[in-house]
Formats: sequence, structure tokens, C-alpha cells
Amino acid sequence: MALPTSTIVMAVLTCVPFGLAIKDTVSGTETKHRDRDSWESDSDDDDRDTDYDAEYARAQAATEAAEAEEERLEQLKTEKQSAARRTLFGAEVATLGSGFSGIKLGMPEDDMRTEVSTALEERTGMRVALLANGTLDWITVSADPDDDDTYSLCSKLRTEIQAAWGNGITEDYDTRYWINPTTGTRASLRSEGCVLSFERYAAPKDWITKTPTSMVPVALVGQSVKKLAEHIGTRSEIEPEETSVRWLGLGVGAGIGEARFEAIYLKGKVVAIVTTVNTLEATRDEVIEQLTALYGKPVEDDEGGYRWKRPAITLDDYEGAGIRLTAGTVPTEE
Repeated sequence: MALPTSTIVMAVLTCVPFGLAIKDTVSGTETKHRDRDSWESDSDDDDRDTDYDAEYARAQAATEAAEAEEERLEQLKTEKQSAARRTLFGAEVATLGSGFSGIKLGMPEDDMRTEVSTALEERTGMRVALLANGTLDWITVSADPDDDDTYSLCSKLRTEIQAAWGNGITEDYDTRYWINPTTGTRASLRSEGCVLSFERYAAPKDWITKTPTSMVPVALVGQSVKKLAEHIGTRSEIEPEETSVRWLGLGVGAGIGEARFEAIYLKGKVVAIVTTVNTLEATRDEVIEQLTALYGKPVEDDEGGYRWKRPAITLDDYEGAGIRLTAGTVPTEE
């Protein structure tokens, strides 16, 4: 039986709305799923960014804390070294400080306590050298060559020493000198390398005399090699096949370093003694005054040297930084 046309039309009209509704429903579900996935993806990215920022902040904070701690420890080390350096020098002019406990200038070489200088190096960050020739006559303290701030170190050390000892004596502003006649010690501070030195020294009136025990043994000229050996003692050894012998002794007045002596002998007799020493000009003048008091007025030559006839003594400038004193006559080389 055929369906009436009206029935078919009604069926179509009825299905169309349902189809549209189903389409809308399905389409809406897909959109909603797509929006949620996109949101969740963006949310994950935000979380990752937040985690990265937090981790970076923690790492940055840890680095800054480590740097601050390193700086604090370095500052503490600097303060401790600075305090230790103040123990290098004493309250009296040109004297050793408490850091040298157990060490004394002039003490026998065998009694030197090297462990004290080693410990002082560790505390101050500077190098300490004990120089002996039978007795401890010279101590030097110098900046570590690897120290990048030697100028600042030396400037501060000089200020502290001058506060304790006064300005000292200087001729070139690179080195300052202090002497203590009571203790027989002197000190110097050289800016180059920041070298602080402590030494025993002799005043000009004691350094050269007419006695056999004079540090500059003028009286030995013309005497036997045997007497020369007695004067030198253990400071050097005379070799029979040689014609000269060298030894070291105390420096004189304001200056730095030991005096260097050389005795020249021929046929068993001393013919000349040559002494060189680094001194300031003021000390040079004092030595000339002492020689004048002992042997009379000298003759001054055109080159600024001084000559005494009896005994034959010559005083000249030595390398622009001291004096050379020659007693007797140095043989000419053939």
C-alpha cells in the first residue's frame, strides 16, 4: 500500500530538527574537547616556566651566597694577616716584634729557631729569611712575588711602622732607614718588593779603630797571614794557594746589608784590605770624620775621593750606593 504524500513530508519535517540537534551536539563536544586540551597544554607550559624560574633563582641565590662567603673568608684572612704583620716590628725603633719570639739578632747560628720564621710566614703571607754567618746578623721580610697588591701592602706596612718608629731617614724615597744606637740594630723598608730588613750594625766610631779588633782591620796591613786568620776566625778560610780571602761583617751607620771585606796577601804578609759597604751619605761623612780623628786631615781628589798617607787609606764612592775603603796598596795586575 502506498503511503500518502503528506505522511512522507511530515516524516522529513520531523527528522530534520532532530538531525540538526544531533549535529550541534556533536560539534559542540568536539569544540569543548579542543578548548580543554589547549588550556591544559598552556597550563603545563606555565608550570614548566615557573619551575625553571624557581630553579634559576635558587641557583643564583646559592652562587651569590658562595661568593659572599668566599669574600667574607678572604676579608677575614686579610685582617688576620694584617694583624700578624704588626707583630713583625717592636715598639722600640728598629727592633723585632713579638712574632719573632725566640729569635734575636746576634744569636749563634746553631740556636736559630727556623720553625718560628716558618710559622710567621704562614700567618703574615710574607717571606721571612734568617741570614747568618756564624751569628744571626740579618733578617729580611718580603712580599710574596705572587701577591698582586704589593704596593697597597707596603704602603700600609710603612704607615704602621712610621707610626711606631717615626719617619726614619731617606735619600731616594724608595727606601727608609731607622737606627737604634742603644740596641745596635737598624731596619729599613724598601718599597720595591716590599722588603723589611733588620740588622745589627756598628757606629762609625766602633766600625773603624786603631785596635786589632777593629771591624775594618787597618792594623793588619803589614802583619802576617796567621794574624789575619785569627781575626777572621770561622767567617772564612785562608787557602795557601790563593792570594786573597773574603769575609762578611757588620755594616756601618744608616744603610743596608753587610760589609764585604777582602784581604790581599803576598809572601805571607797582608798588603791591602778592601772594604765595601752600602751606606747613606750622612754615614759616609761620619766615616770620614772618624778617619780624620784617627789619622788626620785627608787630601780630597778631583773625583770626590779622600786620601790619607799614614797609613795609606783611600775612601771612594762605591757604585753610587756606598763607600769603598782601601787600606794599604793593592798590587797591580801583571
